[in-house]
Amino acid sequence: IDIGGGELGRVLGGRAGVSRPEDQVLGPEHHQLVSIPDRGLGPLPEGLIRQLLYRTDRPQRPEFANVHRPVELNRDPRASTALSPYVTISQGQLPEVENAMLVSAVLVVGATARLREIRGCTQGSLRAFREADDELRTTRAGRQLIEDLAARLGDLEGELGYGVEAAADIGSLIPSRRIEGYHRMLYRALDVASRALAVGRMLDRLEHAVNAELTSIGSVEARQEDARRSRWSAMSWLLLAGLVPVALVAAYLVLDGASQENLQDRKYWPAYAIGGALIVISLAFEVIALV
Repeated sequence: IDIGGGELGRVLGGRAGVSRPEDQVLGPEHHQLVSIPDRGLGPLPEGLIRQLLYRTDRPQRPEFANVHRPVELNRDPRASTALSPYVTISQGQLPEVENAMLVSAVLVVGATARLREIRGCTQGSLRAFREADDELRTTRAGRQLIEDLAARLGDLEGELGYGVEAAADIGSLIPSRRIEGYHRMLYRALDVASRALAVGRMLDRLEHAVNAELTSIGSVEARQEDARRSRWSAMSWLLLAGLVPVALVAAYLVLDGASQENLQDRKYWPAYAIGGALIVISLAFEVIALV
């Protein structure tokens, strides 16, 4: 489709303020609305409807070219509506009905486009999770990576609910049974619900894997913290085992008035022996506790 000599994507990108409108700004998702305003033509031939809906003039078996017909939009004998996943043909519908159908198509096509983006982000997160073996060997880098993945998955789940599943309801925007019936049928024709369910399962399973990895990292951190506390406890006990007997012997020497010249006097040897015995006993208790 060209508008004023420019492609549709570039024209829409320029009007939307895209920084580089020459790039491809339109995704593969689309749905065409064909409007025939004349209410006196009578019903269109079934073969012509199938050709327009499936964009081909080759004969197709009916089971491979389903035509969806919203009940409320086909009650009036002067108006009819038929749709496929690609095209909607409306004949003789009122302008306000056609405008509402346009809003419905925008919501559904936008939901399919957002669903494709969420699926791509989910696959990217899965790829990052599977390729993170080296980083996960270090607790700090692994926890940072897994926490980032968990936050990203939470955002994707929110986008899945708000950007995709919320598009299934149009009644709050356009309270009309005719439009609600058309919207439900279009939503079902594009198979948005089952695709959203598949992406939701991908997110759930990846989230379970991320939570399991976080639990594993937490267990490693707990063991490392226990080992660190054990080392500090052992060092503290060794310091106490050496300092307390030395302090007791030094206090005894000070109280007895010993000087530097007579520290080797035999009368102090029992005190030295008692201090050494206390050190040996403390070290023995420490070894037993560690074993």
